[in-house]
Amino acid sequence: MSYLRFLENSLTILPSLTTVSVVSASRNFALTDVGLFLVAAGSGAITLTLNTDNWRQSTELYLAHNSEAIVTIVAGSGVTITRFGGAAHQLAGKGAIGILKLISVNNWLLFGDFF
Repeated sequence: MSYLRFLENSLTILPSLTTVSVVSASRNFALTDVGLFLVAAGSGAITLTLNTDNWRQSTELYLAHNSEAIVTIVAGSGVTITRFGGAAHQLAGKGAIGILKLISVNNWLLFGDFF
C-alpha cells in the first residue's frame, strides 16, 4: 500500500512503511534506518547528520516531524545534499515530512516540507 502526499507543490507517493522509529535526540543516519519511518519527537532541537556510508544506490530515507522543537538535516564530510529552493534543511514544523534520495555516491536529493 502507498500513500499520496503533496510535497513542495508536487504529488508524491510515499511507500507504506510499517515500522515507525522515534528519534528523540541528535544522531547520525544509519544503514538500519533504511525501510523505517523515522519520527522526530524530542523535546529539544534534533540534528540528523548524513555521513558517507555503504549506502546502496537509490536508497531512500523518510522522516516526519512530530515535536515543537527544530529538526535539521546536516550533510557530513564528503556528502552533498541538494534541495530545491535553498540550502536550509530544517523541517517546516510539526507534521512536516522529509525524504532523502541517494542519486549517486554520497550525493543526495532532499525534498519535502522544509524552510
